[in-house]
Amino acid sequence: MNERTSQGDSTQIYFHLHHIVQNVPEFELRVTNVKFLESKLSTVFRKLDFQSIAIRNWDDVEKSLEIYPEVSILPKIDRNQDNSKGWIPGELGIWFSNYGAARAFNEVSMNPGDICLLFEDDVWLNVDQGGVLELIPQWIDLLPTNWDYFNLFVIEPERSHYDLIKHGNINNTHSQNFSRTCAVAIAWSKKGIKKLGELAHSGINNPFDIQVFSTPELNGFTLLPNKQGGVSYFSELQYMAYSTIRSSDIRFDNL
Repeated sequence: MNERTSQGDSTQIYFHLHHIVQNVPEFELRVTNVKFLESKLSTVFRKLDFQSIAIRNWDDVEKSLEIYPEVSILPKIDRNQDNSKGWIPGELGIWFSNYGAARAFNEVSMNPGDICLLFEDDVWLNVDQGGVLELIPQWIDLLPTNWDYFNLFVIEPERSHYDLIKHGNINNTHSQNFSRTCAVAIAWSKKGIKKLGELAHSGINNPFDIQVFSTPELNGFTLLPNKQGGVSYFSELQYMAYSTIRSSDIRFDNL
């Protein structure tokens, strides 16, 4: 179990994989991926006791608001859907799952240096020796002390947005976050989690990744474009290509 020391305090890294159970064939590979990654991540980090929130319709949205009445849903800035606020239920499901995981983290976190890793269920992680299980703590140790979140993966099309003058170069590994979308793997500091909660209270007005990455009050960082590696994600087509690899890696009887 990974235990870190910060200013004399024993601190922990927690993790959660957002996953909604659905009994349809195309989700079987996501189930396989989640079981595989949870078995690996649990050897190093602490798993949060939290179940991601399934929101498939507006009744589910209302139920989630009953659980988290402090969350404020505003009209979506980019209103291109045929409902009064411009949202589709799944977008709010991502928000509530991240917010709920943040709440669960706050309930168990005992130290100001604790860290919360939040992953989507289609994330790909290099968990081989020398991979992200070892690199994540090292990457985090190199962050400035004012960091709120650390974006572990920037999709290829977004990497062209990096600008040395605007985003900087920290220790030849990090920069300010330059991605605008795809929050598939995020590390949050405890103060960052607090700010995330305040953001949800003040008003959700865009999909989770877009709003988080465009909020200037959140101090976000990532790896330089040429240092991106060890983290990626599966599209549905990529799932088909990688499924045999993931299936051969897993031993269900040992999970």
